[in-house]
Amino acid sequence: MCLDDPYEATKDERLRAKWIEEAKLLYGEFRPAGPQKPLHNISKSRLEDIVESLKKLLLSDWNDVNFVIGTNPNDQIEIKFDLNTVDKALGLHAYMNTMLNNNDEIIRFCLKKLPRYWGYKEESFVYYMLTPPWVKMHINDVINQTKASN
Repeated sequence: MCLDDPYEATKDERLRAKWIEEAKLLYGEFRPAGPQKPLHNISKSRLEDIVESLKKLLLSDWNDVNFVIGTNPNDQIEIKFDLNTVDKALGLHAYMNTMLNNNDEIIRFCLKKLPRYWGYKEESFVYYMLTPPWVKMHINDVINQTKASN
């Protein structure tokens, strides 16, 4: 290396910059951990996919419990559990709250609970209703929250 050559320093800087860029490629692009980002283009046409996804999730965790999942004319997702086949109703309620707050599919599809029908009991059944993002909430549902409560 010649001490009098002013271009020698820029050559070293270019080599150093090239080395840094190559080192970045070694690890790949940065991907943050955690759940996937919510889908921005959730439309009514995805409702069947959402219901099917929830059904698979519930069947994997509650295969010995009788339940029905479907939609109503307002495009809300209704889940109806038979209390005669559930060991503890409080356990089911805790599971549904945890699912609402932590499940990647619920978060990805931006589903919210309908408080009026969240854990609503009628005879020997308990109902849980979820609302997709395109469904407008009524003024009576002001309490609607993403985070579950008792």
